[in-house]
Amino acid sequence: MMRKFQRYSKNLYNAFQSSERYFEGLNERTDITNETNVSQLLNIHESIRELESKSVVVWNLPTQLRSYDVLNYFWFYNIRSSFKIYWDDEMKRNLRFISFENSDDAYRFKRNYHGLLAKELLNLPKSGGAIDDATETGSEMDTSKVLVDYLSE
Repeated sequence: MMRKFQRYSKNLYNAFQSSERYFEGLNERTDITNETNVSQLLNIHESIRELESKSVVVWNLPTQLRSYDVLNYFWFYNIRSSFKIYWDDEMKRNLRFISFENSDDAYRFKRNYHGLLAKELLNLPKSGGAIDDATETGSEMDTSKVLVDYLSE
């Protein structure tokens, strides 16, 4: 359990920093101590509690959306970054990590977004100067590696 929790906290920290850091961190080794005690778990949990409150994962936004499109569409939230952490183009499935500047906006997003308007996202105007996700820049990723089991609400 300690191994998974330490890996989860490292992945969350990296994802909150940037998509590049997240994907680079997937291949890094994590120093794991074999001794599991309650105080270590509490320390790790305390260190990521704020990041969890500012983070959201969303299944199945339209797969062709770029990070720039998500930030523009949800302009009324103070979104820090958005990128795909898992995708399967054949099945049209993806998991997108969205980080917010504050926990209030993340909470409002979780409360208000139910996927009902996802089809509207398909009709966004195309923007020429946007920075693309890792999938659109040609980066390769092992799709079996994802953020980790959950982000707490």
